[in-house]
Amino acid sequence: MLKNGTDFIAGFISIYMLLIIIRIVLSWFSSQNHNEKGTLAKLCDPYLNIFRKIPFFTIGYIDFSPIIALAVLVIIGNILTQFGLLGTITFGIILAITIKAIWSAFSSLIFFLFIIVMIRLIIVLIKPNIHSTVLTSIDSLLIPVSAKVSSFFSKSSNYPANLLLFAIVMIIFFFVGKFVIALLASLALKFPF
Repeated sequence: MLKNGTDFIAGFISIYMLLIIIRIVLSWFSSQNHNEKGTLAKLCDPYLNIFRKIPFFTIGYIDFSPIIALAVLVIIGNILTQFGLLGTITFGIILAITIKAIWSAFSSLIFFLFIIVMIRLIIVLIKPNIHSTVLTSIDSLLIPVSAKVSSFFSKSSNYPANLLLFAIVMIIFFFVGKFVIALLASLALKFPF
C-alpha cells in the first residue's frame, strides 16, 4: 500500500516535471501574452515563480530558476521512490539523493554553458567581427567569466584563448566533480541514521 502511494505521487511529480519542461520550451517560441494566459502557465507558473523571485538564480538575461525548480522536484520524487522501495528512509539516503540531484542540475548547467562557449568560440574564429544582440548578450556573460577563469592560468586578454581555456576547465571540472559527487553520495549512504 505504501509503495503504491509513493509511486503515485512520484508519478504525478514526473508528469508535472514534463509539463514544466514543455512550458519552458514553449515560452521560448510563443508570444509573451499567450504564455501568461495559457493552461500550462496557470499550472506551472505558481511553482516556477517561487524560484524566479530569488535573484541569485538569474545571471544577466539568463534565468536558471527553472533548472533549480526541476532539481527540487527530482529530489522529492527520488526520495518518495526510495521510501516506497525500502519502506523507510534515512538521512543518508536523503543526503545522497540531494547531492546527486544538485550535481545533476549543476552538471546540466556546465554542459549547457560548455555548448554555448563552444558555439561562441567557433563564431569568433570564423567571423570575428559579427555583431548581434544575441551574441552581445552571450558575451556579457562569457567575457567576464572566461577572463576570470583564464586569469588563474595566464595573463592573456585574448577572447578566443579565454573561451578555449574556459571550455577545458569546464571539462576537467565536470569529470572531477562527477568522481567527487559519486564518492560523497556513497559516503552519505553509509550514514547509520
